[in-house]
Amino acid sequence: MLTDYYVQKVSLECYPLIKELFLSAFKIKIDYSGFIKKYDTEKLGHSVIGFLAIHKISNEPAAYYGVFPQKALIDGKETLIAVSGDTMTHKNHRKKGLFIHLAEFTFDECRKNGIQFIHGVPNENSYHGLVNKLHWIHADDVIAYDLKLRIKTFPLPKICIKIHTLGSYFKYAKLILMKKTVYDVNSFCNPLEKSNKVFRDIDYLNYKRTVDKIFIKIDNVTFWVKLVDVLLIGDIDNYATFNLKTVRKLKKVAWVLGYNTIRFQINKNINLPFLKYFKQHQTAPLCYYYINEEFQKNNLVITAADFDTW
Repeated sequence: MLTDYYVQKVSLECYPLIKELFLSAFKIKIDYSGFIKKYDTEKLGHSVIGFLAIHKISNEPAAYYGVFPQKALIDGKETLIAVSGDTMTHKNHRKKGLFIHLAEFTFDECRKNGIQFIHGVPNENSYHGLVNKLHWIHADDVIAYDLKLRIKTFPLPKICIKIHTLGSYFKYAKLILMKKTVYDVNSFCNPLEKSNKVFRDIDYLNYKRTVDKIFIKIDNVTFWVKLVDVLLIGDIDNYATFNLKTVRKLKKVAWVLGYNTIRFQINKNINLPFLKYFKQHQTAPLCYYYINEEFQKNNLVITAADFDTW
């Protein structure tokens, strides 16, 4: 199946190939700074692990599969894991089994470099291959919960996205949020005790730091939010104190920012008191590939702040 292609290990020098694949697969122009920001994971425990398939005749990048290393707290101990991300195939090279072959190369490389397991939320295109051909386990689901505003506001962020003026919007939003912004956050691990979780230390926070994300404090609750088409909550530092009073204040903040929807995502089997104010929006599969089978019962609490897209 790979006779028409050669396989290349991904590195930070592969930007032109990744850029071409992003444009073909997702119609997204990824700039060099954005590429380096996402693919330079050395401080998270290991460099990105992944492989490209290159067409021998045209030298066209045909497909890519890789994982982004992370540190996790498993039974309180720091453990090297990874999150699956940026699975993509060029439009000229689809339905040739490249994804499966590249994933197998990636898993072998993970095994050599001490990655204990991989987690991910696959889309419809990759779910079948991961679960049925690569033996991933669909162990859980992630639920997106939406908090809707009753009194609608002018949808400024969505308009700015359409007319490509998000830079100006971020300046406006940060001005509005100035008095609520928290600057000295050095760790933001999930607050559920005795749970396995991604280790969001200062290196992780710096890795994820972008202009569209900000920490804000309302009452005694700190939120890590992302300013996208909805007000997306990456996680919250204290679930117990996120009560109706705080919900109302958060909705006021969203209204001023131009958001009619606030979204929070977490595992299906985790019930939190404040979720009664939200409505279920959609469900996504949470899947695992256990390189070290000893970790099969050590699944993670996952929120939006743990996704490769955060």
